[in-house]
Amino acid sequence: MEVNFSKSPDGLVPVIVQDSITRKVLMLGYMNGEALDKTLAEKK
Repeated sequence: MEVNFSKSPDGLVPVIVQDSITRKVLMLGYMNGEALDKTLAEKK
């Protein structure tokens, strides 16, 4: 999967933040490339 961070002037993309157990949507947040890499590495 490729995320194009260059489309945003600040390098952030919108993401949905969910509880990992209940899958309840907690908020709409923004993520940069470093945060995405960390999320994928930790599988959270």
